[in-house]
Amino acid sequence: MMYNSRINEYGADEYAFTLGYGEGLLSALYKLSDMSGNDNESLLSILSNSHPHLYKRIERLESLGG
Repeated sequence: MMYNSRINEYGADEYAFTLGYGEGLLSALYKLSDMSGNDNESLLSILSNSHPHLYKRIERLESLGG
């Protein structure tokens, strides 16, 4: 279930990018990444996350041209 939620989040990011909000979204994700600090998580925590890791979302948006 959480996997599906993470996939949907990537879709939402891509949709925001196509609407012209890519730079703002990237900026917000960078700020959240700076605030979150350490990214070490247990396997259970990783599997139960409803959102992809911030660095993966940033990487994907940058690959789209952001």
